[in-house]
Amino acid sequence: MRHVYRRMSCEIQSIDFAGIPRPNFDYEDDEVPDIHPSPNLISSNSTPAFAVSSGLILPTLNIVSPIPRISPLILSYALEGKYDDYFDNLYIIDCRFEYEFNGGHIRNAFNLSSPDQLKEKFIDNPEPRAVFVFHCEFSHNRGPSIAQIFREMDRFANKSRHPAIYYPNVYILEGGYREFYNNFQDQCEGGYRPMIDPGYQSLCQRSMQCFRQNVQKAMKEMRKPLSRETNSQHMFTSPINFQERYSNSPTTTRYRAKLVGALKFD
Repeated sequence: MRHVYRRMSCEIQSIDFAGIPRPNFDYEDDEVPDIHPSPNLISSNSTPAFAVSSGLILPTLNIVSPIPRISPLILSYALEGKYDDYFDNLYIIDCRFEYEFNGGHIRNAFNLSSPDQLKEKFIDNPEPRAVFVFHCEFSHNRGPSIAQIFREMDRFANKSRHPAIYYPNVYILEGGYREFYNNFQDQCEGGYRPMIDPGYQSLCQRSMQCFRQNVQKAMKEMRKPLSRETNSQHMFTSPINFQERYSNSPTTTRYRAKLVGALKFD
């Protein structure tokens, strides 16, 4: 699978790097949730269970989220080919900044953090039977934000045949690249360069400003036409099987607020 490297186009404005909150490194192994059990599973000795009735291919974590989350272990299994019978293409969308990606990334990942890039590659040219896994350094902000926008672009492109969408199998990698790298370095290329690497402070500032502008632009473009639709066309709905449960939940509301407001560092 070929990597995609593109420069983000936006007007750069100066921001105060010292005033940006830093990520929380306080992860504990016992905080990783167990895989949520499902009553409709196909058991296998070598491969985790496959959720048949939910419409989702990969087993997900028992975490309330508009976009379902998977563990690093499940992504590792997917990279090993243990779910190949259920999809044609696995796209790992790395939403970190380019200098982070160049310092190390998951094997076969695409470095895409611009909604325009995602729309051009996947919404304008939809692929059947594709699975997407979004992540950033910790999967706190950048990865979930882009995954949520990707879902809304999919919803908007298919508004005439609601609730059908091109890509029901969109996931977020719990713990992000940091957690995956700590556990599966053999499935990574290169090392691990943190976003707040002291050698890249200036580039980090510019990249974050560009990221915010790209997200705000995408939000604005989706809202204009959607504001003229009926109330049945909701912003920031969740995957098909999660829709009724989460469309008006506090979690979804928090996602809306996070994307509309100024995005913080991952």
